Amino acid sequence: MNAACFFDYYQDQKIKDSFYALLGVSAAAQTKNCGTSTKDKKGTLSGLWHLKKDGIDFGSYDGDFADPFSVYMRADKSVIIYEMVKKTFVIYPTNPTYKNPEDITDSHCFLLTDNWNPSEYQGYAYFKVNSATHISVVYSPSGSCPDIFPSDQAKTYFR
Repeated sequence: MNAACFFDYYQDQKIKDSFYALLGVSAAAQTKNCGTSTKDKKGTLSGLWHLKKDGIDFGSYDGDFADPFSVYMRADKSVIIYEMVKKTFVIYPTNPTYKNPEDITDSHCFLLTDNWNPSEYQGYAYFKVNSATHISVVYSPSGSCPDIFPSDQAKTYFR
C-alpha cells in the first residue's frame, strides 16, 4: 500500500546519497530521493489505483475506466489524473476545485481541464475514499461537479 525506497535501508548516509544521485529524476512528478517511487499515501486519494482487487492488469480498460490510473501532485504543485478515460488531466492551483490528493481522505470532485487550456473545463471526476485500500470514482465528460457523490454511477478501484 505504501512504497519504501530501498536505498533508505542503508545505514551510511554517503552510500544513500550516492545511490540517489545515480537515480536522478526522469519525469516531472518524480523526486530526487528515489526515482520513480510511488505517490501512494495510505488513507488518501494519492497514488496508483487498480480495477482488480487481486492483481494488476496493466493497460486494460472497463469502458472509459483504466487499469491502473493514478492521482498525485507533481513537483510544480499541479495535480495530475493519469489515465482517466485514456487521457491525462492536469489540475492547476487556479482551478476552483484544486486540492492536494494527499489531503483527500473522504470525497472530492475535480473539474477537469485540458492540458493546454487550464481554464476550459471538460466535465469532472468525483472521487470517494472508502478505505485505505479502495475508492469509488465517477467520471463525466461534461457538466459541473454534483453536490453529492453519484454512487449509482461509480466504479470501484483498489490498491
